[in-house]
Order: sequence, then C-alpha cells, then structure tokens
Amino acid sequence: MDLKVEVLNASLDDVVEKTFDEAGEEITGTTLGDVVLAALMDRLTKDPRWGNIAARFAEAVDEYFKQAAPGVVQRLVEREVTRQLGDDSQGAITRGKPSTRAEAIVATEVTAQLRTQFAPVVEYALASLNRELQALSIDAITAFRQGTGR
Repeated sequence: MDLKVEVLNASLDDVVEKTFDEAGEEITGTTLGDVVLAALMDRLTKDPRWGNIAARFAEAVDEYFKQAAPGVVQRLVEREVTRQLGDDSQGAITRGKPSTRAEAIVATEVTAQLRTQFAPVVEYALASLNRELQALSIDAITAFRQGTGR
C-alpha cells in the first residue's frame, strides 16, 4: 500500500503543534520550520564530521567579527561625533563658560589624553617640587628657631 500526502501552499511559518498551559492558554506554537530545522540539526549533529564542521564554522565567525568589528565601531563613533559636533545647543560648561556638548566632549577627551600622556612627567615634577618644599620648610623652621632662640 502506497500512501501519498500532498500539501498545497505550505509555509515554514505554518503552526503544526500548539502547547497550552493548565488554564488552557496557548504558550507556544511549533511551526513547520521548527520541525524541519530540528530534523536537520538532529541528523547533522549525529554525523561524525559535525565536530570539525562546527569548529570550522566557529573559526570563520570569529575571523569575520575580528575583521568587521573595528570598522563597525569606527563608523558608530564617527556618526556620534558628527552628531555631537553638529549640535549647537548650549548645554554644557567648558572651563567655566557656557559651551556646546561637543566642545565639552572634546575638552574632556583632550584633557584625559593629556593626563594619560603626561602623568609620569607631572608626577616626577610634583615629587621633585615636594622634596624642594620639604627642604625649604626645614630651612625655614631652622631659621625661625635660630631667630627666636628656640
């Protein structure tokens, strides 16, 4: 006996099974696409070559993201910088004066970069200044004590 089933106008979005909760409300609907995908994945993952295929796919995805991510990030930053620089509204304060947000952002970024670049130099200069001030304060205290007789 041959059984032939013909389905016209089937779509992968057609719901073939529904799940209901205890109140009788639908929780999920399984589509024909879900069933086909599950069957394909079941057969594919049982294939002994699956591990190699999955590893190669993961490597390809990683490589794609490594190559694509910098460009995507750069475009996002460029778009935001362009948007901020185009905003002429006064809503920030830069060095005590009203300014645009763009001016405040640029000033903050420049300050942060300068601090990063010159932090070791400034730290060394401040340490040298501190040593000189300590030496001067010792000299001043000594002179004061000699002048007052203490």
